[in-house]
Formats: sequence, C-alpha cells, structure tokens
Amino acid sequence: MDDLKLRAVIFDMDGVLIDSEPVHGEAIRMVLHKHAEEIPDGHAVADAPMPFNGFGTTVREDFEKYKALFPYACTAEEMLSDYLDMIHLILERDGGYPAMPFVQNYVWKLKESGLLL
Repeated sequence: MDDLKLRAVIFDMDGVLIDSEPVHGEAIRMVLHKHAEEIPDGHAVADAPMPFNGFGTTVREDFEKYKALFPYACTAEEMLSDYLDMIHLILERDGGYPAMPFVQNYVWKLKESGLLL
C-alpha cells in the first residue's frame, strides 16, 4: 500500500469547476418574460419569483408546471426550445459558464504538480 501514489484527478464539472445555475436561471426568466405577454391580466408572472428550484426535475417538467399554473399560449416544448436558444445566447454573450471562485488557481497548481486532469 505504500506504493499508492496519486497520478490523476477527475472533477465533476457543474458546481465544482463551473457554476451553471445563474445562466440557467437567467434563461428560464427570459423565456417566462418572452411569453408573459400571452398571459391574460391578473396572471402576470414576469416579475414573480420562480416557484420551482429545478432540483430533481428536468427543465421540460418545470415548464410543464409553469403551463399548469399560468395560461401560456405556447407549449412546454416551445418554451424548452426558447430556453435552449437563450442558453446559447447567454453563453455566447458571457464567453461560457462562470468558473467557481478560486478554482482556476487550484487547477493550475494541480497541473503544475504533474497530475493528469
């Protein structure tokens, strides 16, 4: 067992190296704002807090929940398509997902130590 030596490191990307949550939250809000004009008066959600946290569900399921709560004229599939478009726009605008704090220095130190990443 004394011969055991660390030679490589494997990372989970989301929440360890990058933070995708703000990007996805912004994309969902953009889709809800886009389709808010379709909602009759008294049902506006454009500035309402997002009622679903997305944990344990797919984005499609979340849009189906929004459809059940608010009378959007579009389908959940149309909302999902718009959401994917918004993700691409945001990532293009921002140059990708933001890195988690301090992760870049830590990864460089691991690389400089000779570990495979």
